This record gives sequence, C-alpha cells and structure tokens, in this order.
Amino acid sequence: MGKKNHFVFQYKGNKHAEIDNIINHIDFTDKKNIIEPFCGSSAMSFNIWKLYKDKFNYILNDLDKDLYNYYRFIKYDLCSYEEFEDNLNRITQEFLNHNDKKSFYNEIYQNNRNIYDYIFCKKHNGLGIDGLCPSIKRIAKNKFQLTKEQKDFFDFIKSSNVKIYNTEWSYVYSKYKDFNDCILILDPPYAFSCNTFYVDDNIEDIYTNLVYTLNMNTYLIIQDLWIMRLLFKDFKILDCYDKHYELKHKRTSHIIISKK
Repeated sequence: MGKKNHFVFQYKGNKHAEIDNIINHIDFTDKKNIIEPFCGSSAMSFNIWKLYKDKFNYILNDLDKDLYNYYRFIKYDLCSYEEFEDNLNRITQEFLNHNDKKSFYNEIYQNNRNIYDYIFCKKHNGLGIDGLCPSIKRIAKNKFQLTKEQKDFFDFIKSSNVKIYNTEWSYVYSKYKDFNDCILILDPPYAFSCNTFYVDDNIEDIYTNLVYTLNMNTYLIIQDLWIMRLLFKDFKILDCYDKHYELKHKRTSHIIISKK
C-alpha cells in the first residue's frame, strides 16, 4: 500500500506511492548513510527516516535550484507550521481578491517574490483560461492546513542528520558509491522523455555511467523498457511494479535493479 503524499505541491516522479515496492528490497545491515543523488521529493529518505529516525545520515541532492531553495527554506528559515500555513493562505487570498487572477498568477510566477510564490505556483500550476483551477476553488472554501505527513516531512528536513546539496548527481554518486556503510538510491530522469534539468547528452551519460559503476550498495529505479533490460542485462532485477501518475493519469512499469 502506498504512503500518503508528504509534499505540499504535486511533484512529478514523486515515489510516495511506491515506497513499499522499493524499501523491502533494501538491505540496511551495517549502513550509516542514505544517499539520494536525484532526490526529487525525497520520498525514499523520508520514509526510511520515519522507520529509523536518526539512525542514518541522509544526503539529499538535486539539480533543480528551486527545489534546493525550497528545502533550504524549510531547514533554515521556516519557524513554525503556523507560519507556513498563514503565508500560503495570505497569497491565496491575494489571488482570490485580485480582479485579474490570471495576470496575478503570471506575475508571481515570473517574479517569484519569495518562496511562498514558488510554492503557490507549483501547487496551482493548472490554472485555466478563466484563472480558476479546481484546487483554487477548494481553497476558497477551506483554508490550507498542513497534514500530519507534511509536518513530519518538515521535521525530517530540519533534522541535523539531513544534508542538502545542489550539484551534479555524478559528484555525489562518485563520492559515496564505494563506501560500504552507504546506501545509494538512484531515481534518474527517464531516458526517453523531456526533463528540464538534463539534456539528452546528460541522460545518455547517466545510464552509460551506471552500467559500468553500479555496485552492491546501489539501488536503481528506472522505467521498465526493453532497452533498459538489455542495457542492464548483467544486473539483478529485484522487482517490477506498476506506477500510476496522478498528474497525467497514465500508468507505466518500473524495475528495481542492483548488482548481482
């Protein structure tokens, strides 16, 4: 059964619904560090933390500068849950009171006056022509409140055991991959789909690199395609499971790979 969503806004590739499919295959024996070179929503590390708390150190890295800034905001600048709720509700109310809602949305999307503008735009990036998406209509009636899962995620990010980086995945991977006390969980961008932060050459380098360097401490989660099975034919497939994309309402399959 998938876990509840811990993210305030929808995040493409969020693994919260897939945790049970993945975590049961990880061997935590004698490990001290959990490393996510493509952390994204950090669902894996967060759910491991919920099970083991600060037994491990957690290294989170992502090339998305905005996501990195969001994490740093939670870790260093956010004072309370109430502060977060109040500020997000304030911007939402500004939007609802504005005569030209589409212009207001476009303005804060382009200017991002503060971190709450970023959150608001990510949370409501489905605004239609009339300037009102279903989520805005719901918030007009009910003020935003953090769920317990979202509060727990904030506590996780604030933990002294969590370190956050914004650099190339290969730097983080190379630094930790040969240490026996580390677990590396790799969820790279799809090889055959557009990604804002990785051009085609970068993606090709990712998979080429992994074919030659994947080791016993690494768990690779990728789309189940024939070419991927061929590329990693000498490695062990730990599991294959279906994935449902909430935003696009489509299904695909994923495989979990490790060294034999």
